[in-house]
Amino acid sequence: MTEIAKIKEEVQTEILAVQAENDGKITTTQLKIILDKYFSNVPNDNQLNEEIELITTEGNYKIKLSDIFKGSLSEGNGNTEDLAINRLKINSSAPTEAERSPYVNYNGRTCRVLYDNSSSYGLQIIPTKSVGTVPLGTGDTTVSASDFKYTSSDGADVMDANFKKAAASYNKAVDTLNNKAKEYMDKQGISNKARCLGSSAKFENDTEEMYATSSIWSQWRGLFKEGDEKCDNDVKQLENLGIKIETSNSYVWLASRSVYNDTSNLGFYVDVIPRKSDTLGEVIFDAFSAHGLCHPGINYDGTIFYYSNDPEYDFYPVFAISDNAKIIGGEGTAENPYVLGL
Repeated sequence: MTEIAKIKEEVQTEILAVQAENDGKITTTQLKIILDKYFSNVPNDNQLNEEIELITTEGNYKIKLSDIFKGSLSEGNGNTEDLAINRLKINSSAPTEAERSPYVNYNGRTCRVLYDNSSSYGLQIIPTKSVGTVPLGTGDTTVSASDFKYTSSDGADVMDANFKKAAASYNKAVDTLNNKAKEYMDKQGISNKARCLGSSAKFENDTEEMYATSSIWSQWRGLFKEGDEKCDNDVKQLENLGIKIETSNSYVWLASRSVYNDTSNLGFYVDVIPRKSDTLGEVIFDAFSAHGLCHPGINYDGTIFYYSNDPEYDFYPVFAISDNAKIIGGEGTAENPYVLGL
């Protein structure tokens, strides 16, 4: 009896906590999530009723739902309007930034809706703040100097290990950043995909061709990845919605590439969003390449030199939300974000 009383008290405490956050209300979806923690035979949320006899996961005690919870179970009973894909809608014509894109609490982070289900990309959300920083270039711990294969004899003796590591990091940058994003996914399956901001919004693999643009730098053909414009969709959408990207330093990684060359320099860049220097926190919404990872150059005497950079910038993952994810709480505001569940 003591153990049963303890279980009842713990369940009721969790129910009251949800009700306190939602004006005394709790949906059947929210109730099921709580019950699943303590009981092994909880039915689907649209089959919950007070007469159901629940069996505890430990001790196999039988407890009637009516002994734990008394109240209306008419709200949130599994109807399609509770699905996140139907509720998380963007209103791009709304007068304020806060009204254009709902706020969502996902895996302990406050996020915004970046694309809704009316787009060809499906429902995707992005955190309101950077989740941390990621190093690329010589500080990229996912690559080594041996990953970069320089097959030409021209300049092979003067390329140091840092340059080769930066070159390998550049080639692998999109995969490195996208794989990092997956580390921030939930374990329940609310999100089914993750990627870095600025990568393909369709979650396409990195299939860019090798750099083969300028005859003056022909020795780099087949060695470096070509530039792309995949980041444009995300950058334009952030601008359309007025979503401000917060940075802890100067830049935010975009998982796309740029290649720059002239008669004396060649640079291989990973795109970033920079912060305006004159207005703290205000962001220029352009795919601006800064601090390329690796640069071959030509000295005055015509010899080639090589140098590399080791940038570490803010990181924003983007999450694709599963079709069966539900809204189990909240109002979609900054103060009370929607809460996602299954």
